[in-house]
Amino acid sequence: GRQSFITTNAIATEKYGVELREYLIKKCDIQQLVTFDELRVFDEVDRQYLIYIVSPSLRNNDCGIIRYSENSFEYEFTIDQDEFLTYSNNSFRIDLTTEDISIKEKVDDKSIDLGRLCFVNPGIVAHSASDSSLDFGKDDVIDEKSGEGKRKYISGGDIGRHEIQWDGKYIDYGTYEEHFHRPKFSEMFESSKIMFGNISGAESAVRSCYEKEGYYSNHSIVHAVQWEPEIEKRSSSMNYDSIDNADQYDQRYVAGLANSKLATYYFANFLATGTLQGSYSRVSPENIRQLPVREMVFESPNRNNNFEVEN
Repeated sequence: GRQSFITTNAIATEKYGVELREYLIKKCDIQQLVTFDELRVFDEVDRQYLIYIVSPSLRNNDCGIIRYSENSFEYEFTIDQDEFLTYSNNSFRIDLTTEDISIKEKVDDKSIDLGRLCFVNPGIVAHSASDSSLDFGKDDVIDEKSGEGKRKYISGGDIGRHEIQWDGKYIDYGTYEEHFHRPKFSEMFESSKIMFGNISGAESAVRSCYEKEGYYSNHSIVHAVQWEPEIEKRSSSMNYDSIDNADQYDQRYVAGLANSKLATYYFANFLATGTLQGSYSRVSPENIRQLPVREMVFESPNRNNNFEVEN
């Protein structure tokens, strides 16, 4: 027997579908995946769609990729369905070419994940926790007045590639620090870091900026702070495989790579969910941890500090 559904293409990439995709890959025969690209299949629904055809018995691993174009279904190519297990979140990456796969293998061979160099976490959720003795919302803690306990504050829309546009807002972190929903420790904000917008630019371009002014943010920005003993101590409950010489990688070097065309290509093709309107995609902490950073071989412990970069 066979099962087939037409559904939003979120099923191919979104994190909530990880276990379903793993089950289909390992336990079923994924016979065909049919993509409609940007076509608006249903006039009143502004979403992209996918058809999957599966059989509950594993007869072979050949998955046919079909593309609908100009009122006809065209066979594109066949892929071993086990290949999907090698992609982030077991994603059905059905637009990849053999050249894309070759590029990924070469990049991965010479790179380490950004998450091995940096602690990566989103900013504050700017309202009170459910068990807090205080009851407050975003407007109660964010304004344009400086003062004791106030910290410079930005949100995702203020982040561009290599730039931050602060609009004069502050967050009263000192007063409410222990009462925020999912509070964060101050070292994450006050260390030099790379800040990422949690929604990409057009064409899935990664938006990030190196900064050392100690900006605080809400959860629409993801912070990447270099691993060091104090950061590891404060995040001890998280299982990240940091490398021993993470401190030798200048964050400005990492930030430059994160904003490069290669990083955007890698994110767009191998990490992005592509399920927001247009060519935009949500950028999760997990995505950022998986961005490739060219591995360096240091001849001396401080070799990377023998130059200065003008800000």
